[in-house]
Amino acid sequence: NGDGIDVESCRRVEICDSSFDTGDDAICIKSGKNRQARRIKRPTEQVYIHDCRVWHGHGGFVIGSEMSRGVRDVLVRRMTFIGTDVGLRFKSAMGRGGLVRDIVIEDISMLRIAGEAVTFDLGYVLDPGKAGNSYDGVMQDEEDIPEFCGISMSRVTGSCLGTALRIRGLPERSVHDIALRDSVIHCLRQSELVYADSIDLTGTSFVIDDE
Repeated sequence: NGDGIDVESCRRVEICDSSFDTGDDAICIKSGKNRQARRIKRPTEQVYIHDCRVWHGHGGFVIGSEMSRGVRDVLVRRMTFIGTDVGLRFKSAMGRGGLVRDIVIEDISMLRIAGEAVTFDLGYVLDPGKAGNSYDGVMQDEEDIPEFCGISMSRVTGSCLGTALRIRGLPERSVHDIALRDSVIHCLRQSELVYADSIDLTGTSFVIDDE
């Protein structure tokens, strides 16, 4: 039940021409967890991922949920996801903080995705009972609030058995300035947006397929 590859607090990374078949997330970008990680001024940045194929996995391309030092300047191109639980997956939680921005994703092909094609979840907690995973509800500073913005996706095509686009932000901070353009996704449900602002779906169609 392990990830395929985790890129954590790294700079200048290229992943290409590779195949993944995993029990958890396939290609996952991280940068530490909670306040301990934020003491280290090292985001993950300047990452280029292209021409890879993912078979089984919880997510094809993933950012989070450990992203407390932030992620920026990531380019993802020409990826194929076949039978993953989720295609493009962004996740974090209150208390972890971190800024994810300047992410460009292009030419993604998805086939038989079991759940959502694209999902943002700022309320993600894998195991609330595990030490370090729960949030005590006391916000010490603005850095406790994660932020996802400035993320551009285009030419995403394929099918999923769940919701095409699901965004779940936080009351304290919405997921904002997200683009999913020129895409066609066959799905059972079109979209679910909660605490989401400035979502650009220019040229995108969500096609409902019968169950």
